[in-house]
Amino acid sequence: ALKAFSTATIVRSEKGDRAALPFLNRAVELDPNFAMEHAKLATVYVNLQESSLSTASAKKAYALRGRVSEQERYYIESHYYGIATGDLEKATQAYELWGRTYPRIGTPFVQLAGIRGTMAQYEKAVTDSLEALRRDPHSYIAYTNLMGIYTNLNRIDDAQATYQKMRANQLEYPDAHVALYDIAASQWDEADMGRQVIWADGKAGIEDIILIRQANTEAFHEHICNVRKCSCIVIVSAQ
Repeated sequence: ALKAFSTATIVRSEKGDRAALPFLNRAVELDPNFAMEHAKLATVYVNLQESSLSTASAKKAYALRGRVSEQERYYIESHYYGIATGDLEKATQAYELWGRTYPRIGTPFVQLAGIRGTMAQYEKAVTDSLEALRRDPHSYIAYTNLMGIYTNLNRIDDAQATYQKMRANQLEYPDAHVALYDIAASQWDEADMGRQVIWADGKAGIEDIILIRQANTEAFHEHICNVRKCSCIVIVSAQ
């Protein structure tokens, strides 16, 4: 079970959440009482927008938290509040306490940035992401999240620089290409959007996400074009 769990961690960093899922499920089959397996499953499922499965896994991990280390308990309890109960205030408190208790661990600030982003508190999310990277310069998830946060703030140069810094640290993460697609879409850079679509071709999980992004972007662009056409019609009629 531990070997499958460890393999899931490696696969997730190289190929993304969906690719890690079979290894996590295998670990649970081998040891149903391995609390951190359920906690990581909850995280992976929430990233894959499988809310009911994520909630079930978070509750299972929470029920087993009495058999884990202190740091693992912080992980399980904070994710339980954020995923299973949706109590973002308690989740925030748990992450902040975890971060104070373990000053070298970046994960609590990665999660805090996610909560701030959900609440559209993007400037605070930037601060949390930078703290996560100060503590763990090799956190590929923190880099990817920061790219998305900067894009939401329309700080495109910072978003692109974050990706370059990620690559300079010899890090790669499939979801970073979703963030790159979003950067390109925010500028309607069709060439770069196309490059990300080509890159994602055949990559399980990532291809689906980027194709959905592509459909949404094209629909939005078509809507804007239609609005502009309607505006032109109104102006011409008024003459």
